[in-house]
Amino acid sequence: MDADFAMKKRDDDTSIKDVVAHRAHWIDLFLGWYGDGIEGKTVYFPAEGYKWNDLKRYNSDLRKRQSNLDWPDAVAMLRANFDKLIDFIESNSEEDLYSGPMTGANNAWTPGRWAEAAGPSHFRSAAKCYGASVLAIVLTGMGQDGLDGCRDISAAGGQVVVQDRATSVVWGMPGQVAEAGLAESVLPVSEIGAEIVRRVEASRR
Repeated sequence: MDADFAMKKRDDDTSIKDVVAHRAHWIDLFLGWYGDGIEGKTVYFPAEGYKWNDLKRYNSDLRKRQSNLDWPDAVAMLRANFDKLIDFIESNSEEDLYSGPMTGANNAWTPGRWAEAAGPSHFRSAAKCYGASVLAIVLTGMGQDGLDGCRDISAAGGQVVVQDRATSVVWGMPGQVAEAGLAESVLPVSEIGAEIVRRVEASRR
């Protein structure tokens, strides 16, 4: 994606870079919550000094803290944190992820459910802000949050591409999206990068 386009602010003072950096940050938040709980520390949701009803303030403060990031920085952060999340999923069994509440969370959500939670909210935000311009990519993973978000994107006229079963570690989330008929393409992970380029270039003609 063109860096100038990704950095351009919309009327609500957010950019694509802001959304990508925000997504990367929330992966770190989740892994931090999980780690603190396992170590017996106090788990602050979403962060120390904030409550869930302070999310608007928290996200505004986050954008200020991330204001010095450029587009390559945001992309690199998302890639690195995505790898951390995949490592977390692969290093835990289905029982570890879904058999009981996450330690320190003070509710019934399992670690797996917390790991899923970021998916639909960001897809939904993208659908709301960018409508038919959205291209969603669903990679290996479990749960149905991606399915919910892809429904929003499809309803807004956006496009959805999912990873195929053969190259997925877990075909839960991409499989549900594909089986619901929401995916325009189901591809091996090695072909998804080129597909993104092709679709973005086609949208500019």
